[in-house]
Amino acid sequence: MRFQEIQEHYDVAFRRGVIPFLSCEECGKSFFYPSTRCRKCGSARLDKRLSAGEGKVFAITRFRAKDFGEVSYGIVQMEEGFRLYCNFEEFGSNLEVDSGVKVGAMGETFQLLARPRTL
Repeated sequence: MRFQEIQEHYDVAFRRGVIPFLSCEECGKSFFYPSTRCRKCGSARLDKRLSAGEGKVFAITRFRAKDFGEVSYGIVQMEEGFRLYCNFEEFGSNLEVDSGVKVGAMGETFQLLARPRTL
C-alpha cells in the first residue's frame, strides 16, 4: 500500500471526526501513526480501519498554562489495541488512569480530543 493512499484514508477519517488506524494482516498488530509497514513484524500487508473511538486513559499529565488555566494531556489505550496522544478538554481534571473515554478528531488541525464516555 502506498503512503499517499494511507494519508488519504487518514484525511477523510479526520474530516469525519473519527480516528483512523492501521492493522497488520500478518500479525494482527494495530497502530495509529501512518506507516507503509507493520511496526511489529515489518509486513506491508496492512488494512485501513476506523476506530469506534472508545478507550481508557493510559497516562495523564496536568499542568497550568498562563493563558489557558489547567491543561490535561495524555495517552489513551484504544479498544482496538493501539495508543495515541490526545488532549482531555475541560474534563481532564475529572479523569484518572483507567477512566473510560470517547476520542474524536476536531478542527482543521485534526486535534484529537478525549472526554468521559458518560457525556
